[in-house]
Amino acid sequence: MADWNFNMAVVVGAVLALVGVYLGVITPREAGLVLLGSMVGGILPDLDMGASTAVRLLEFSAVGLFSFYVFSKIWGNIPFLGFTLIFIGGLLLIFLFFFIIDLLLTPYGIFHSIPMGLLMGALGVDFAHYLFRVPRDLSFVIGGAIAVGYLVHLIVDEILGIRDKDKESKIRALKFWGKSKFSTLLMYLGLIVAVALLPGFFKMVG
Repeated sequence: MADWNFNMAVVVGAVLALVGVYLGVITPREAGLVLLGSMVGGILPDLDMGASTAVRLLEFSAVGLFSFYVFSKIWGNIPFLGFTLIFIGGLLLIFLFFFIIDLLLTPYGIFHSIPMGLLMGALGVDFAHYLFRVPRDLSFVIGGAIAVGYLVHLIVDEILGIRDKDKESKIRALKFWGKSKFSTLLMYLGLIVAVALLPGFFKMVG
């Protein structure tokens, strides 16, 4: 099932990228980022699936991106000891984050919900713009692609049908809440903050 989720996210991302280039909405370079963003979004919902291949891939990607960032932005600007502490500390935080996910999250929980897809898309915009200095418009392209890939994953889950032991069909992907009130509250608070941090947000609503 996970393969269908990911493959469909890639297909939709590829179609959007091709159509965008054809219509002149995005450049060929941005099309590659749309495809990459849809792939990332297609994997993210499986964060709550335990020790899956998707989780390991996301952990690998997080380590890779963090390492690239600290070496390209911080190396040489601070003393070696300070750089080492930041680098090792950041890696430990990443490992701790995924360890907590493995312990606390349940399958088809908070990460299999529509607002979480929107949150991941908004975070994609924020991280691209503020952390990697990506231009505003291109950041929105990346974040939008992540959100689209994420939602495609959820839609495929619903189409394929997630069934429990007594064979009664239950909606577990296209929902607006998690199994825990606390996690649902945190998700919505995170979404509010991530949206408020979008580059130019207050100009758009002002």
